[in-house]
Amino acid sequence: MVVIPGSQGRTRFASLPQVNSLIIKGVEKAIRMQTGGMGGAFAWPSLICKLDQLDDSYKS
Repeated sequence: MVVIPGSQGRTRFASLPQVNSLIIKGVEKAIRMQTGGMGGAFAWPSLICKLDQLDDSYKS
């Protein structure tokens, strides 16, 4: 279930459709291949480098 904010302060609930398990497995495989098995850790070094270039004041 997801909550969908409505107009005039009304809220409604909606069901999400089921995703075929073959699609999920395919996405999992693609992510493992693209990130070398590192998952979300793959992007952090480049994000921190970019942050250092923009504003390194977060370090203090």
